[in-house]
Amino acid sequence: MPVEKTYHVFELNQEIKKVLETSFPQSIWVQGEIADFDRHARQRIIFFQLQEKDEAHNRLLASVDCLLREETKPYLRKRLAEGGVIKEVSHGLDGLEVKLKVRVSVYPPSGKYSLVVEDIDPEFTLGKLEQNRERIIQFLKKHHLLEKNRATSFPIVVEKVGLITKEGSQAYFDFLRKLEESHFHFSVALFQTSLQGRSVEREVLRAIQYFEAHQTMIDVLIIIRGGGSKSNLSWFDNQKIAEAIANFPKPVLTGIGHKTDISIADLVAYQSLPTPNAVANFLVEHNQKYLQELQNLVQEIHLSLKGFLRFHRQEVENLWKEILRSSYQYLQHQKEILQRIQEGIKALDPRNVLKRGFSLTTLNGKIISNLNNLHHGQIIWTHLYQGKIKSTIKNVQKN
Repeated sequence: MPVEKTYHVFELNQEIKKVLETSFPQSIWVQGEIADFDRHARQRIIFFQLQEKDEAHNRLLASVDCLLREETKPYLRKRLAEGGVIKEVSHGLDGLEVKLKVRVSVYPPSGKYSLVVEDIDPEFTLGKLEQNRERIIQFLKKHHLLEKNRATSFPIVVEKVGLITKEGSQAYFDFLRKLEESHFHFSVALFQTSLQGRSVEREVLRAIQYFEAHQTMIDVLIIIRGGGSKSNLSWFDNQKIAEAIANFPKPVLTGIGHKTDISIADLVAYQSLPTPNAVANFLVEHNQKYLQELQNLVQEIHLSLKGFLRFHRQEVENLWKEILRSSYQYLQHQKEILQRIQEGIKALDPRNVLKRGFSLTTLNGKIISNLNNLHHGQIIWTHLYQGKIKSTIKNVQKN
């Protein structure tokens, strides 16, 4: 019976290394999604994974370890920059669909195999980004979400701003500086989030949900970030973020930091602007426009009143003269009436009657109008114009 060969572990790994590396004597192209790259991005040799996912069921099908050597980084950085994918190969690659040229390598001490990266196809990554973008846009169109946020009512004056960005970033300082330089008062509520990397979706959604739950504290919602590569912009080509923006009950303004490229977040926003500065200027100019409209309205009212008064001044003056003339005539008429009354009163004055030769006789201060109650011995007075006479009744004789 032949003796079966027994391998030492290292020896076995060496044999496996020969088999694998002999089976793949030349470099090959492999495609998948980068994972766990950003965590190791600052290391000289970067270890990461290339994954294949079942998008329909959101599950991982397979993964393989990859290795990027220090000497290969400059070449890949150049390839990505020239291809318009990214400026820095060491930053923000997690989640990207890539096509890599690799060499199969086995490390005998552990027996693990990995793929050593030699090259990348930028056009493949851009194509995947564009495919994903088009799929999301079609979804938004189908569910009538592209125009939904633009149907919200923009406030006449913006005072309270909800801000989603990274605190301390250049975008953060640029936006606040522009607001502070204006003569308007803005109240800014910040919710800090990451603006690139795999945590963007989770953190931005949490921020939008927070402001939706506290919508009375803001007039508008702002999402801003600084500039960067086209692949960095892809974090905002996100279906869940786009749905949240479209369904937000108040206007959402975006300043993602690109003058030529437009993210899906920009497409569904009430207003998209190229930079954080442009967003701040938009708010300031909006308030300035309203203030100017108020000033124009006040001026228009002033001019209208001035013209009205000038137009009706003569009419008012004529009416005033007529009122004066009518009042004068009325007073003259009343004066004549008073004069006639005075003359009548004067004619009936007892003194004037006495002056014509008549007299009045009184008893105990009262005028005697009849002979009743008069008797012998009573003292009476006879009043004449020039004086009065005292008499004593001797006899009362009736007609």
